Amino acid sequence: MLLVCLWSAGPAFANSSLTLVQPPGSATVSGLVSISIISGPGVARSSIYVDKVFLANSPPTPVIWDSTKVANGTHVVYTTDYFSNGNYAGYEGAEVTVSNPVSAPAPTTVVTPTPLPTAIVTPTSTPTAAVTRASTPTAAVTPASTPT
Repeated sequence: MLLVCLWSAGPAFANSSLTLVQPPGSATVSGLVSISIISGPGVARSSIYVDKVFLANSPPTPVIWDSTKVANGTHVVYTTDYFSNGNYAGYEGAEVTVSNPVSAPAPTTVVTPTPLPTAIVTPTSTPTAAVTRASTPTAAVTPASTPT
């Protein structure tokens, strides 16, 4: 983590000035950057910005800036100060160079679906029931002879 200190000083009713103490202007930063503000007399609140994007109000300090959320290159860290009576006291800032490691893009995975087996239905002949009559044997009845 790198510490960035912005210092605000000045009379209670004049514009305050901010000086980037640590690291000095044009410094190179990366990762989490700690920004602290030391306000001059009469300054009640400071708003911290990075490239015109609001980061936080101070106090309290330090404020942590995640420099990995911006592109590598030059960025402006600045504050706007307000006196305790609410009047604008001024602003000041410094340029810093963000230099975070660039990770290789994640490989793109292409998933090719495996074709599912297709069921092949082959029609078969449907057996048909045939009803046939069997010949029924007929019994021959022969009269018995009567004794004489």
